[in-house]
Amino acid sequence: MKNRPAIYLITLYFLQILLSLIGTQILQIRANPFFLLAVSVALPVYYIRILSDSSAEAPRKLLSEKAWLFTLLAILPTLLAYEELRKIWVKWAEPGKVSDVIPQLQAQNDWFFSGQFPYQWVLFESYRSYPVYMPLHWMPVELARLFHIDVRWAGCLVMLAAMGIASYLIARKVSVSSINRSYLALVLWSIPIWSFIVFNPMEIAVSLETIVAAWYLLLVAGLIVKNHWLIGIGLAGCLLSRYTGVFWVPTFAFLLWRYQPKKYSYYIWGGVVAAILGFYVIPFWLKDPTILKQGVLYHNMCALAGWAKPDQYTYEHGLNLAIHLREWLPGTPEESLFLSRALQGAVMLLLSIASIWLYVKKWHKKTDIYTFSLASLQLVLVLFYLFSPMVFQYYMLVPLMTAGVMCWQAISAPGSRKVV
Repeated sequence: MKNRPAIYLITLYFLQILLSLIGTQILQIRANPFFLLAVSVALPVYYIRILSDSSAEAPRKLLSEKAWLFTLLAILPTLLAYEELRKIWVKWAEPGKVSDVIPQLQAQNDWFFSGQFPYQWVLFESYRSYPVYMPLHWMPVELARLFHIDVRWAGCLVMLAAMGIASYLIARKVSVSSINRSYLALVLWSIPIWSFIVFNPMEIAVSLETIVAAWYLLLVAGLIVKNHWLIGIGLAGCLLSRYTGVFWVPTFAFLLWRYQPKKYSYYIWGGVVAAILGFYVIPFWLKDPTILKQGVLYHNMCALAGWAKPDQYTYEHGLNLAIHLREWLPGTPEESLFLSRALQGAVMLLLSIASIWLYVKKWHKKTDIYTFSLASLQLVLVLFYLFSPMVFQYYMLVPLMTAGVMCWQAISAPGSRKVV
């Protein structure tokens, strides 16, 4: 095949950002999900091919001597967003008037740190909601009270901390083909935040997806540097902040068990189980075993409301295939929604099976399980949302940020100037 520059991967990345944030301004709302699907699948596939090609070349340079400079440059573009974010916080000074996400997270945090049970109905003026958020999503909200800052700054602080840790560990461990090119590519880490600031600032004003993104950044960094402790910490944080990552667990668990010493599986899964027990099961679920069921039922009720009578926010961003599935699937709204959920589950199951099969049959000789698993994780994130009956635009912050780190790795890797 002809050599192709790594700019092709960056093109896919920017297309994913544009389709996620302003796709319906470029394409028709019904066409955008299909283009987003194609680009979102192509990006991790192309990434894995770049890394498998570059892995055959000898490492050239290390960033470890300039790790702190690398870390500073990684977080600097986000730090420079301070003034724009401050303006956004002022414009949406009361995010609860637009969305109930932050009020629910704050309520859970306040209840817990005042000695009350955090899983109970949150009352609003005209309705009530049952919080479906996991502990490591709402616990960091306490930083806002400790430092007397806007709760949204707490999310930014957590994200910046994760970016700093991830970039520092990567700098100390990863070999690159060009230090200068690696420094320049660091801007990719912050492009998603700036894209939301430019294209749809309200989405980051009324949510705390920055906290979820922080945990995924740690997981991605752990996979890149092959640090099993960091993988365990990141994975536990992901599962205890937003459960989407659970659909990636079977793929990684199988590959880790088969291709690495068994002790690594014991470390990672022992730590993850301990975290889930310590942060969710023992303090909350055992006290009220109905909280998970109540959360699922409330989430399903919200999904059904949007499925039966879509409002102006349900499909306006063209981020999922639900706009088509609700018309194509048969039965009552309840029945077609169930079929949509079943289809989503089937896609996740098939993705896991296909990922394992492809690695065992083909890719185990071309790349390591960590690089392959990172590509698989990115596919899980985007496909889960594309086949979900209810998706909000701020959800996309996580896969866009992880894609940015993946692009950096691909650009910086030895041999990245050529792509299969």
